[in-house]
Amino acid sequence: LIEISDEMTKIEARKDQIKSIKTLIKEEYKIPPKIINRMAKTFHKQQYKEELALDETFQIAYEAITGERDED
Repeated sequence: LIEISDEMTKIEARKDQIKSIKTLIKEEYKIPPKIINRMAKTFHKQQYKEELALDETFQIAYEAITGERDED
């Protein structure tokens, strides 16, 4: 149990460190937390191209079903 507790303490410390880094990014770049989280996960998993493809697929499917179009 001591070893498990020690590892849990390390995890908590890392989570606090990640939270601090996210706060710095939010303040410096004015990026919403939801986007920062997505960017961090994408970078960690090295899945940028997959994320872009997913966004495109989502947009096509959404527009096909709802009839709404992106006017930009």
